[in-house]
Amino acid sequence: MCHLMTCAANGHTAPFGCPSLCFQCLRNDLGKPYVGPETYKRATKMTSGITFYAGSGMLDTEVLEEVQRRHDLRLEKKTSIDQKKKKAQRKLKKEVSAIKRAKLDKFCKKTKTLARKKFESLKAAEKKHLLKILKKLTVAELKLLCRWYKRTGDNPIPSTKEPLLARYIETMRRDSPA
Repeated sequence: MCHLMTCAANGHTAPFGCPSLCFQCLRNDLGKPYVGPETYKRATKMTSGITFYAGSGMLDTEVLEEVQRRHDLRLEKKTSIDQKKKKAQRKLKKEVSAIKRAKLDKFCKKTKTLARKKFESLKAAEKKHLLKILKKLTVAELKLLCRWYKRTGDNPIPSTKEPLLARYIETMRRDSPA
């Protein structure tokens, strides 16, 4: 255990007799709670969480290096997962943009305007025109468009053309995810 002395500046305890290392001051500055001696007295078991939560426990250099290595591995894994998700999102955006340019915008300049409005609020002629354009899309293209507008909590994407078309019409006015 380390030698403790009273921090002259504010009356807190500091390890190794060094007021600059007063962990209570550091934790209060960071807005994190301080674990004092009363916590140690109440604890039925001395666990690593109790010891190291407030930063008042000291690690051996080998143990500290292992903890830092594991922390770095977790961060690397998290960043690689995030990068994969972003890469997949960029690829999907590129494919959806290609479909919209080649299939939807090519047939009608009004398609963008019609797609922004609620399908129910369109006039009969506009609905017919939009459905005619959308029925020319293949199942794979409709799946891509539905995946683009899919949100967490939505039902799974259907696999046949008619439900896909209904799903796209339902979701096409949503904001783009990226």
